[in-house]
Amino acid sequence: MKAKLIIASPLQLINAIEAKEHLEIKSTDITFFSDGNITNERQVKLLLEELKIKTALSIIKIPKNLNFLERMLFLKNLEKHKLYNNYEYIIIGHFRSIYQAAFANLYNTKYICVDDGTRTLDDISFLNRFGYSTKAFKLKTLLYAFFSVKPYLLSKKYTFFSYYAKKVEVKNHVHVLENTFSYMRSLKSKKNSKVEKKIAFVGQSLVDSKLLTLDFYLSLLNNIDDYYKKRYPEGITVEYYAHRNESDEVLELVAKMPNWVIIKNKLPLELHFLFSSQFPEEVGLFFSSVAETLSIILGDELKLRSFFIPTDKLLYRKSEINNLFETNRNSENIQLINNY
Repeated sequence: MKAKLIIASPLQLINAIEAKEHLEIKSTDITFFSDGNITNERQVKLLLEELKIKTALSIIKIPKNLNFLERMLFLKNLEKHKLYNNYEYIIIGHFRSIYQAAFANLYNTKYICVDDGTRTLDDISFLNRFGYSTKAFKLKTLLYAFFSVKPYLLSKKYTFFSYYAKKVEVKNHVHVLENTFSYMRSLKSKKNSKVEKKIAFVGQSLVDSKLLTLDFYLSLLNNIDDYYKKRYPEGITVEYYAHRNESDEVLELVAKMPNWVIIKNKLPLELHFLFSSQFPEEVGLFFSSVAETLSIILGDELKLRSFFIPTDKLLYRKSEINNLFETNRNSENIQLINNY
């Protein structure tokens, strides 16, 4: 049994590997859509190396700033990357990516959609509400068809492999298999780690993605710093794990905070902690999917604290992010901190 994995990030690859193991697929090859982020590409290669996964990895580079006609030509030319057709499954990192969907549509087989971080909750909500059945999407589909391109994954039934399986309600055309990270957890049993006196804080590109202003983001981090000072009056180092999309401008300002150290991890955080000989005292974050994945993979071995962001300070995605904080609030392994 063979599968094609279509991904665009290290996290998508981790989830696609879990899906492969769950489906007992013996052989795979991988197509990685690169947006030019060198860290992404490096982590994908290191991840395969660390997990000792033997597979063919092909990289399709997406040119920047494509106009409409250039994008159509790029999507149409994806067919030249189709080198093999006999797949039992196509495992897709993010089914709403027009690049991944257009490539997946070249194959006539079964599709499995995996998590792309917290975006999965919005994706399933999208399918529950109306999906691609609106007039706008139908018109776009006709326009793309004029160029012989199919950039939407149109299906009567969608199957997700997700760690949010127990936290979402779905309609009849959406089926969700639960990702319990059984493969990653099987690796955990081979590792012995001790707790080190430090805090790991998960950075997010909230400023660069224009979700928060720079000043407000820094004020949140300063409040969190005060929170840690009260919890650890003897003093403690905070290791700030930079998000791969955070700018140097933001990181340089974070680095000026006393006792805060910038860490640029080579592997995705899930594997970084899994393979580390030392665990931090606790992990702090806002609403990253890392909270969910670490809580499943490492259980109560790591203390996880999610720091709430007031909804009125978010510049967009307010309802979606508020729901993510509610998910953290209801988690057995994540403590939501409202006042800090």
